[in-house]
Amino acid sequence: MKRLVCELCGGSDFIKDQGVFICLTCGLKYSLEEARRMMTETPDAGAVPSAPSVPFPAFGAAAPAAPAVPAAPAAQPVQAAPAPAAPIAPAAPTVPAAPDFSSAIDSYMVMAKKALEEEHYADAEYYAKKILELDSKSSPAWFIRGKAAGWQTTGRNNRFPESMVCWINADQFAAEEEKDALREEIVAAATGVGSAIVQMKLNKFKELRNQNNKDDVDKALAMVQDQLQFLKEKTGIDAIDDAFRTALARQLNSGAVNASNKADADFGPEDRNRDKYNWDQYTAAQDCCLDLLDQAYDLTTDEALCLQICKNYIVIAKDVRDSCSYVFQAGGSSEGAYVREYTFTAAAKESRTKMINEWTERQQLHDPTHRTKSCTKALELFNAKQNKGLRQSAIAQYWQAHAEEKAALEQEKKALDEQQRRLETALDETPDDAIRQQIDCIILSLKRQIEGMGACREKEKAGLHAQIDELTAESVSYAEHWNAVKTNYDSQIKAILARKAEIDAEFTKSRGTVSRRSPKQTITLVSNGVYTATPRQIAEYIAAVAPGDVSVFGDGDGILEDYGRKLMQMAHLATATAFWRITAAS
Repeated sequence: MKRLVCELCGGSDFIKDQGVFICLTCGLKYSLEEARRMMTETPDAGAVPSAPSVPFPAFGAAAPAAPAVPAAPAAQPVQAAPAPAAPIAPAAPTVPAAPDFSSAIDSYMVMAKKALEEEHYADAEYYAKKILELDSKSSPAWFIRGKAAGWQTTGRNNRFPESMVCWINADQFAAEEEKDALREEIVAAATGVGSAIVQMKLNKFKELRNQNNKDDVDKALAMVQDQLQFLKEKTGIDAIDDAFRTALARQLNSGAVNASNKADADFGPEDRNRDKYNWDQYTAAQDCCLDLLDQAYDLTTDEALCLQICKNYIVIAKDVRDSCSYVFQAGGSSEGAYVREYTFTAAAKESRTKMINEWTERQQLHDPTHRTKSCTKALELFNAKQNKGLRQSAIAQYWQAHAEEKAALEQEKKALDEQQRRLETALDETPDDAIRQQIDCIILSLKRQIEGMGACREKEKAGLHAQIDELTAESVSYAEHWNAVKTNYDSQIKAILARKAEIDAEFTKSRGTVSRRSPKQTITLVSNGVYTATPRQIAEYIAAVAPGDVSVFGDGDGILEDYGRKLMQMAHLATATAFWRITAAS
């Protein structure tokens, strides 16, 4: 009984998809010819085993001669059967020697390496498979097969995951003394193939700048990083380092610029090539390029590359924001001309301008001149905040040593608050001012009544005037009494406020500064326009100069974990909360 057995993992569960056999255990794919060759006999229970096959000859040796077939015996007269002889004990079976395939393996290895060197990847993979048929634990063969498979990746057939499986096997079967060199080769091959896959998608995006092709770039980028992370989890081989991320960032930056230039060329320069449809295509393509630049910026911490990415982003973003479509407008007596048709709304332009401003700030962070000024300002703010903390710490220490005096002053201030509240309440409850206001309202009513009387009612007017004079005198009397009462209360309240201010001043009066932990009070952040301080140096500096009751959030190791772009940006920003979050205990 024959069955198909995977030569990579030994699994026997397969599915057939579009003429290709796929191992359900490891995902390896086989063509129809390969599957036929791999079919192996599985003896049924109780079946008589077949004779062993002839061993594979050494590479270059002559094939063994076929055994001679004995001639048929001549006819003999029939004789009586001889008496049965005594049974003879069977001889012990001899164990055949294991076949020696070393010569064939060496020959295949030479051909595999030569094919790999000449970039004949299909041939290299074929010879590597031949070696693995003879020695399934050949580390060099697994490496060659993985590299050859990876470089045969196409848009429709991603073989990078297959490469990972091969390289994992290569690392597993390698001798300890060979692993370091092998791992360097695996890193070079994995990053080389991964970069090529991303570049393949970038080339396609350059030719046809739509969202689907841009999404393919994103998927390829994520796939490569995921597969390299899988390799790291299985073997400890770390191919995703800062250098590789920066290399990917350079690819994305170049790919975005190339695609943007192609979009510019297709969109112009003639106005007649810039109708509404072409403008929509142009803006959509450039927005995809901007997104690639954004991803490139997030991948790298290389200062020069970050600065270039920012400049590219700003140039493209401004061109897109200020772009428009054109339409031909016929003139009366003239031939007509192209005029502006569609452009972004005011809100859309404002949003794009805001994004341009944000990238301009990023650009300044990576400009050596701006960075030097920002770092110096950040350190000045840090020292100012720290000195304030030192003064507050000295005040806290003083009152901790004069607890009774502090309690007496606090009690006095509490009594003054209560006295002030009573005086303000008593002043509010004094009726003189309210009565005066009522009298003034009556006087105003009488005056309006007089204005409405005719000339013949002089006697009545005189009576009203007399009444107004009496009320006015009464109003003045109430006003004078109210002012006297208010002056008295205001004087008392003023004295209370003055004493409370004295108490507050006593609590906040400078008591000197506490001593620093170390005489070291300076740190070099920038040297020759380059940011040189490491997170650990910064953490050690803060710990050295901060007083005992000033805490720094994050130890050196904690800061190192988050070191990179975000911390660099925080160090560059000249704001009070941008760098070194320090708090003083009250």
